[in-house]
Amino acid sequence: MRNAQLLTVALLALLALVMGCNSMQTSSAILRYQQGEFDMADSLCGEALKINPDDGEAYFYRAMSQSMLQEYDEAYANFRKAAELKPDRAEMAQANIESNFAAAFNEGITAIQNGENERAVLEFTVATQANPDNPLGYTNLAKAHWAKAENLRGYAEMKNDFIESAGLALDNFEIGLAKETEREKRIETAQAMGMVLGALYLEVDKEER
Repeated sequence: MRNAQLLTVALLALLALVMGCNSMQTSSAILRYQQGEFDMADSLCGEALKINPDDGEAYFYRAMSQSMLQEYDEAYANFRKAAELKPDRAEMAQANIESNFAAAFNEGITAIQNGENERAVLEFTVATQANPDNPLGYTNLAKAHWAKAENLRGYAEMKNDFIESAGLALDNFEIGLAKETEREKRIETAQAMGMVLGALYLEVDKEER
């Protein structure tokens, strides 16, 4: 048992030497990550950051561990911090942000194709957390909310639920529109918003007549 503990300490010391100026906690976290112990790696990175809040490598491996745990919102924040503190990690950090977004986004697309609107809402919500800068997450979340609303449309007893889902669709279309930079996609999003607004107006007006 003692020999195993000594071997672990020696490995950590060697890893710290190879990794340069990384702290023992960060080096240990990297080793745990490589061994697939993502919860432990996340925890050790947290300890490293208490000692040195500017440890970019700890932020990076914390984000990597959180990605494997599908804690995409926290991973996003830590990847961004890692890129800020270690510019040489910026490209890899962004690639992982996009990978996390794609994982959730593709699940949302599959759910929509299968008519699973509730699951689509959940998956696209995760996509917006994985990369809040990507407008596609918001516009597709809006479409999922609108698909839910469409299923409720015309049922008097479901009027409030219809209005809520339509309102959420509008909110997310608006966010997506604000983040979109491509002209054609902005036009497409604006048209979708207009369609939802028109349908919402007709449903509310119908009740008032």
